[in-house]
Amino acid sequence: MVTSLQIIFPVIELHAVLQGVGVLGFVTYMGAFAALQMGRLDGNGVAYALLNVVAAGLVLVSLLSAFNLASMLIQISWIVIGGVGIWRHLARARDRSAPAIFLRRR
Repeated sequence: MVTSLQIIFPVIELHAVLQGVGVLGFVTYMGAFAALQMGRLDGNGVAYALLNVVAAGLVLVSLLSAFNLASMLIQISWIVIGGVGIWRHLARARDRSAPAIFLRRR
């Protein structure tokens, strides 16, 4: 089966490109985890969550070439959980910057 990308870029093997995208996702995962372990990133910070979401997205794209259900479920879980973490972090930052009259009582 010929994809539209193969028609546009006939010289570039799509499988190799998607595999490269997956490897970039792996490097992003490992870089974020290494930075966390070396104290360069806060595990509760938005940067760590964002790096994990990006890494999961890259690996998920690579699955277009070689599908694996378990890996797809893992990547989607990372994206959802990371997205929730980013959303919570941004919501807390918004609450801290809001005038006191608009703050919710907890």
